[in-house]
Amino acid sequence: MSRLSWVVLALALLAWTGCKKSEPRPDEGEKRETTPASGDPKNTPAPAPAPTPAPAPAPAPPPTKPPAPAPAPAPSPDVTEESPFDTTAPEAPPAQRAETPKLADRPQDAVWLHGHWAFNGKWIWISGHWHVSHPGRVWLAGRWEAKAGRWRWVKGSWVDEASQPEERPGLLVTREDPPAPLADAAQVELRPSPRHVWIGGHWAWHGHWVWIHGHWQEPKAGRAWVSGHWDARGEEWYWVSGHWRS
Repeated sequence: MSRLSWVVLALALLAWTGCKKSEPRPDEGEKRETTPASGDPKNTPAPAPAPTPAPAPAPAPPPTKPPAPAPAPAPSPDVTEESPFDTTAPEAPPAQRAETPKLADRPQDAVWLHGHWAFNGKWIWISGHWHVSHPGRVWLAGRWEAKAGRWRWVKGSWVDEASQPEERPGLLVTREDPPAPLADAAQVELRPSPRHVWIGGHWAWHGHWVWIHGHWQEPKAGRAWVSGHWDARGEEWYWVSGHWRS
């Protein structure tokens, strides 16, 4: 073979080799669109931002205690026990009024003095009130009495507790029917001590009917109190005294 033939053959071989390299491979055809792998951090979409939490409610204020009630003012020592104005009157006073002490208004250690009628050209009711106590003593209220055709005021007084009478019926015989008893319930808040017992109120005759209020009193040892009463005998009423019963 001539030299020229070898040259031609070499050139043909080089041309054929270049064509083989330029042909696409069977697995390099048209690229397919693929879904990114979920595990690939580069292809995973960013997570949505977390919702902002609602603000916490404000704490409830601590419970507050109601203010303590203001103590009742102490009774003035200048207040008198009774105020009858005139000490005589031309006519009998009206019927007494029932009163209940207002315990909520009671100053410490004060005692209750019941109301009474006063005369100042006309009858005026003086309401009961709290008064400065006298330790070891009790108040015996004043009253109106018929004397020599007029009505005269008999003033009250403080007496030793040991000498306090259980009853004060006044005159023991009368032709006037006694009225119905006034409401005069015992109030345990005013009981001086656990040993004191309640002596109920009663009517007393002083030319008109006067209500003697009940009171607390120390008992006789081992005895119980039996209250006195008015007893009708014919046209008259007689007082039957109370007594301590064994």
